[in-house]
Order: sequence, then C-alpha cells, then structure tokens
Amino acid sequence: MVTATDRKFWSQKHPQQEWETIKITHPDLASPVRIVGAAFTEQTFGGEVYIPCAMTRRDPQQDGDLVPTASVTFPRALIGDALAEAIKQITPSGWLTPFSATLATWWDSNRTTPSKSWDLFIPENGIVMNSESVTIRFSDDNPMVRSVSLLYDTSVFTGLELQTT
Repeated sequence: MVTATDRKFWSQKHPQQEWETIKITHPDLASPVRIVGAAFTEQTFGGEVYIPCAMTRRDPQQDGDLVPTASVTFPRALIGDALAEAIKQITPSGWLTPFSATLATWWDSNRTTPSKSWDLFIPENGIVMNSESVTIRFSDDNPMVRSVSLLYDTSVFTGLELQTT
C-alpha cells in the first residue's frame, strides 16, 4: 500500500545538482574539448574546466546490442565552431588514431570523482553537423582495431602469379 509519505518521497527531486560532462580527446588536439550540460558558467570537475553548453545526452543502453552506443546532441550555434576548429587541428596521419571520449556524471557534493563514467570511442562517421545541431555518436568499439584481410603475397600464396610473356 502506498502512503502519502511514499508519494512525497518518490515525487521529490534529489536535492543535489547532477552534472553531465563530455571530454573529447585526440593526440593531435592542443587540449581536450570539455563540455558540461545544464550549466550557464564554466564548471570545474576533477581539476579540469568544462565549458557550458545545452545538450541532450543518451547514455549507453544495456539492451543486448553487441556494441553499446551513446549519443549527444548540441545546438550548432553553441558548439559547432569550437568542434570544427578542433577537427581542423588533426593532421592527415592523425586520422589513423580514433577520437576518444569520456562521458561522466558528477554530483555537486563530489566534484573530484564522477559517480558514473564511460570511456568510449567516436567512430569514423560519428560526428554529424547540420545547420541546426551537432550530433556525436560514441561506441566502445575501437575503429582502429578492426580485423583486416592479409595482403596478397605471391611468395606465400603461390598459384596466382602474373604470367609475363
């Protein structure tokens, strides 16, 4: 039986502020891109400063998918230019290294250790920009360790050598 006290408990919001952050890193970036949602000013978590931005975050789901994915959507006007500048810093050979990201949730009472954290990768087609928004998809599948076929070597695989006459 649900009492009035139970209803009051389950209908009230937790008194502490909860912060959702994203840190995007790559070896070619001068510094990681750090973003905090639901904030109007810069916030510091774990000794690092995060810039504020409105965002919609979908955490990784444990729904039986082989590769859990998460996504974040930002208004392009707020984060599009900063992200585009970060992407311009990548050298041509740097594209062989994947972007990595850390999605974390922090409580206001503990700004040194996140309450939840995921270390994920951004796949090759994981950053999508249009005129209104920027969407970033994250996955725990490292795109740089996928299996590739062996190169054909005629000294090892005989029988298909070219005949020159």
